[in-house]
Amino acid sequence: MKMQNYIKIPMDIEKRSFEIIGEEMGPHNFNDRELSIVKRVIHTTADFDYKNIIYKRRCH
Repeated sequence: MKMQNYIKIPMDIEKRSFEIIGEEMGPHNFNDRELSIVKRVIHTTADFDYKNIIYKRRCH
């Protein structure tokens, strides 16, 4: 059985999670401050639909 190289340091896990969220989000019009909040909400809820919900509310 092959051993996997898992990330074991909590801050590194969180950093990689935010990188993955950024990759999965695709194009957006959030500024840096807004993007930080949107990524945190997605990270906390594991729900990428928040990107669209927050975007729609911001536009109205």
